[in-house]
Amino acid sequence: MTAYHHYFITSLDLHTVDLEDFKYSGTNTTALRLINLSDGTLQQILRDWSADLDDSGNIF
Repeated sequence: MTAYHHYFITSLDLHTVDLEDFKYSGTNTTALRLINLSDGTLQQILRDWSADLDDSGNIF
């Protein structure tokens, strides 16, 4: 990637991707998070989902 590249990324998990290699490349990278992880309603939904998973990550 160079300064001539422009990226617009909409991903729910971009925060898990290591972008260190592109930090000083001059590339214009824009990313949006489509959900607010600090929202109380979302946190409750995530807790409910987690409670329904067994140790291997499968819903039981």
